[in-house]
Amino acid sequence: MAKCSICGLEVEKPLKTWTVVVGKNRRTRITFGTFLCEKCRRKFKASIGKETMKNESKAKSYPPPYITMYI
Repeated sequence: MAKCSICGLEVEKPLKTWTVVVGKNRRTRITFGTFLCEKCRRKFKASIGKETMKNESKAKSYPPPYITMYI
């Protein structure tokens, strides 16, 4: 998955992962991970994956804006 920048060993399993939503329209989701190199015992961070989210239709607000709701 990720390659150690010091010794070049390929590390398969991340210690921790998290997802960040970025972009002007917040449509890109990037997953990062913290890895521990088994050879040199150094921790490093790397990007695991990147995906673009589809356009989701916004839910209509209830009640519609032209109706006034009295309680």
